[in-house]
Amino acid sequence: MLLQQTQSAQVTEMLNDLVKINSDRISRYQKAIDKTNLDSDLQCVFQKIISESKKHKEQLLEKMHELGITPQDVMGISGQIHRAWMDLCVVFTGNTRKGIMASCQYNEDIIHHAYTAALSVDLDMFEDIRELIEKQLKTIKNISADIKNCRDEYYLANTTMKSFQYSPMVFS
Repeated sequence: MLLQQTQSAQVTEMLNDLVKINSDRISRYQKAIDKTNLDSDLQCVFQKIISESKKHKEQLLEKMHELGITPQDVMGISGQIHRAWMDLCVVFTGNTRKGIMASCQYNEDIIHHAYTAALSVDLDMFEDIRELIEKQLKTIKNISADIKNCRDEYYLANTTMKSFQYSPMVFS
């Protein structure tokens, strides 16, 4: 019985953390859209991230409701530190495309890490939750790939051929 209570407490904490992470993700990308002049490709990716995060949050809240878990609005000290750090990163990276992309990639790495950590929780009794988290992690990986593609395409378009000068070699 004690093991079951401990496992239930871990699942409750994990689900609350994932809900908070998705809420932060929604808010952060919405701020980026509202406060910066984004290229259309980035704006499209950010809208996709917001949409997916809202969907993930709703699914997690639905699962919590099924289990009789009340979502907690209280953020722990590590969450407050992370939020402060992300705000600081935005200040230092500025509104350049390169800075925005670096901040996004960092955010996505954190979210990927959080979901991976969530999967390390013993979820034997909660196989449906494990499946949900794995499914959400897959979409997070796809979105992360979209961000990397935007970054790489921009880099290639703006650096590859601009400094290249063709000069034929002359042999004597």
